[in-house]
Amino acid sequence: MKQSKGFQVKGQENKAYKLKKTLYGLKRTQRTWYDRIDDYLLKIGFIKSPSETTFYVKMTGSKVLQMFKMTNLGLMSFFF
Repeated sequence: MKQSKGFQVKGQENKAYKLKKTLYGLKRTQRTWYDRIDDYLLKIGFIKSPSETTFYVKMTGSKVLQMFKMTNLGLMSFFF
């Protein structure tokens, strides 16, 4: 493995960078992102729909930890 162009470190040309996260474009990227957001939403009190695993519900008035930026879009009119 070689260091990427523009990211070479003089005197350490035979060392490579260890990746600690998945890269966009890899097969597991979507699953890794979903696992992270799923854990977070469940931890802050959202409930996952039993029939649709990507649909979460949270009752209003509960406090939310801010790890991700969220926007309240009001009442839902449809879901597909």
